[in-house]
Amino acid sequence: MLLNYLRPIMVFTASLDKLAKGITIAVSLFFIFFIITNVVAYLNRPHLLPLISSILLLLVLGGCYLFSVRAYELTEVELIIHRPLKNKVIFLNEIENVKTMEKGLKGTIRTFGVGGLFGYFGRFYSLKIGATTWYATKRKGMVLLGLRNGIKLVVTPDNVTDFVRELLQKKASGRIIVPT
Repeated sequence: MLLNYLRPIMVFTASLDKLAKGITIAVSLFFIFFIITNVVAYLNRPHLLPLISSILLLLVLGGCYLFSVRAYELTEVELIIHRPLKNKVIFLNEIENVKTMEKGLKGTIRTFGVGGLFGYFGRFYSLKIGATTWYATKRKGMVLLGLRNGIKLVVTPDNVTDFVRELLQKKASGRIIVPT
């Protein structure tokens, strides 16, 4: 009987913008070239430096991939940000306000995060809105989510209009269940 009241789960894609695609391809190719060069150098004359630098490059590339955003999912009670390593879950009742920013956030600086390699994620700062945490794949078509605890999140679903409409409908419906 409860299933009659539940709406289907909505999954929203998250595509990289052209800059993020370009950075991801260029950095990946550079890292691969550098790693191959280091392996050849190590095989010719075994030293720890080429081996250590190759491992560090693989860790950077792998770490950025593991925290990158793949999709956004809206259920009846939560927003799930899909990432390869571990999904980020935000309960809908924690979201206080929603604002679209089609043109993005100009003048934003990255304080601790990734700015293009597999997307834009981590901590950013803007004079206009202050500190934000990004789970983004592009620099335009952003949705700013203000949480009850004062944290501001930025997400970038491909279909901003449907995402915001669905999120606001779930909040307005009163069916948002408080997690226990």
